[in-house]
Amino acid sequence: MPATLHIRQLALRTEPGVNLSLSQTYDWIASFNGRVSVWGPYEISAEQFGHYLSRKNSLDSGAVQYRAIGTLTRNLGVSNCGQSFSFASRHLRQQYGQPTPSPGENGTSKLVERYIRVGALDDPTTTHEWLLPLIGANDYPATHRQPGERMPYFRR
Repeated sequence: MPATLHIRQLALRTEPGVNLSLSQTYDWIASFNGRVSVWGPYEISAEQFGHYLSRKNSLDSGAVQYRAIGTLTRNLGVSNCGQSFSFASRHLRQQYGQPTPSPGENGTSKLVERYIRVGALDDPTTTHEWLLPLIGANDYPATHRQPGERMPYFRR
């Protein structure tokens, strides 16, 4: 996310980014009465997990800049919300310049569909809901979605 938490959709310049914790994410969403959707959780390989952990460390370091329009670069030092973790998947990065083709829930839904298409999930037919309480995700309201599911755009 942009460090200011104000998304400037058409901004061409990068700005400082921030990797929000789960509670910070929900606080931000609650600030405008937003909604949260959940896909999965799905199982990934230990190797893929290592890539995600490395990407998380990079995001947490503050070295990654934010720009809402991610298609302007394939530079791993510039990211939007959808690219932040999808760039950790070599398969997605090679196949899609912009892994999330639209913002918000619909873009994320398409991203999960693309994860399945490129084989980045061990078994996309099995979800592991038991994991959600372990990370604290059950403490917040969320709607479970299916990959590729379209939902009406959220209006503030």
